Amino acid sequence: MKEQQPQRGFDAPPASRASDTSLLASLPQETETAPASTIQADLEHAMRGWGADRRAILGRLENATPEEKAEVRGNARLMERLRRELGARRFQTALELLGGQEQGGGQQGGQQGGQQGGQQGGQQGGGQEQGGGQQGGQSEGPQGGQSEGPQGAGAGQADAEAAQVIARRTQWDQVITTSDDLAQVQEAFSGYWNLQLTNSGQNTNFTVDLLRRIHQTLKGLPDQDTRAGVWRRLNLIDGGGGTWDVTTGSVNLGGAAGSLPNQQYGNRSVDWLSAVVRHEIGHAVDSALGGVQGFKQSVGGWSPTDIDIDAWAAQMGNGWTGQGGSPTADERREITTQIRAMMSRTRASFNGIPLETDTAAEHPIRRYLNAGVPVIDIARECLSAGGHFYGRTQAIKEFNGKCFAINPYYARFQYCSPTVRNTILRTYQLFSADEFFAEVYTVFYDGYDPQAGGQPGQHLPVDSWKSWMLQNVHNRGAAPDQAAQQGLTNPTIGIHAGRDSGS
Repeated sequence: MKEQQPQRGFDAPPASRASDTSLLASLPQETETAPASTIQADLEHAMRGWGADRRAILGRLENATPEEKAEVRGNARLMERLRRELGARRFQTALELLGGQEQGGGQQGGQQGGQQGGQQGGQQGGGQEQGGGQQGGQSEGPQGGQSEGPQGAGAGQADAEAAQVIARRTQWDQVITTSDDLAQVQEAFSGYWNLQLTNSGQNTNFTVDLLRRIHQTLKGLPDQDTRAGVWRRLNLIDGGGGTWDVTTGSVNLGGAAGSLPNQQYGNRSVDWLSAVVRHEIGHAVDSALGGVQGFKQSVGGWSPTDIDIDAWAAQMGNGWTGQGGSPTADERREITTQIRAMMSRTRASFNGIPLETDTAAEHPIRRYLNAGVPVIDIARECLSAGGHFYGRTQAIKEFNGKCFAINPYYARFQYCSPTVRNTILRTYQLFSADEFFAEVYTVFYDGYDPQAGGQPGQHLPVDSWKSWMLQNVHNRGAAPDQAAQQGLTNPTIGIHAGRDSGS
């Protein structure tokens, strides 16, 4: 749901104290106050969104200055992400590009140097060996040049930096799971997940328990959805639901979600806090992948978001034709105007309203109200339920192999497949195509443990949903570069506590 929240920044981490012997005090301190350098900004841009632009990354590294290459090698977080985004073969190429420029002879020897200290390369180049081991072999040819092999200093340094990242995250994890100092846990949480913590709520605050529970939930998701920039801020808001704001990259989480009871997803009782966190990250992934129309429309059978009432009615077969008569073209226009007016009033209050409200006795709405005209019957049912129309499944009527509803909140005429309407994870999936994807994502990762191996999706009841999610969401890092970014439909969308009950 659209819900703009004023942002109030989280206080800066406390200054270190000489007497502080906590685990957090022993961590290497990082700062993000300085603006990103040109090469860092360029690489981050190339890794943004669905699938990294690997050609752009390698091209930028190839043309980098020695100072820029040293800067990249010295940024452990950036090196870790390059490794993840490029894959083993291309990351090896990146290490070659970062390892230093060749300067004359001994080129072949330098390329074959690496961990063996450039021995073979020095012999082939006719020069002397100059050590190396894990720090990278160098060989000097008859022309006096030097080169570093792909397994040399660049690879060794990258491995050492990756080990530092792992060690730092291990320490942060220990702080989060064992410390009772809220400030320390907040700082460790921000570092572990590479996120900013903010609080724009008026009656809620972060607690150690809340952060620990969110931490455990995030551990049940792949890194590409939690630490790769798909979302950048966890913002606390009032209430027990949540929203996703694509304009700020914020998952907005209701602080009360942690105290609400479990919710039913299909036949499973699911922790509500975990469900909200996964749901909003699902929206973030949706945005990062450009709207996942292949899932919403091809798998879920959802209508385009910009369909008008006549195109919507045409999908029913005879949407304007009733058993007791059919409105004329002029009457259809009057009926459409009334439906849109009642949509607007329902959106303002979220309460139900009779379709015929404030119409005269001779208005076409009243003339055809009980004539069995599908457009009127669906509008009447959905408007009477208000913003909770999705909880009244009988209001979402099936015609011509599709299930139709009107969404007063978004003022949309929409339809989905009968499978979506009849296979309920939670009725909130019927609110819109965006919410359908987010709810499927929520259940897809329910009970998943990346450390234990195996595949997610064990609790999704529809095979086509599971297979699409596996191929296009979970395994997207291994897929070839293909889909371009597409336009986003809703800048802020979310999940709200209790709305699936129709209350």
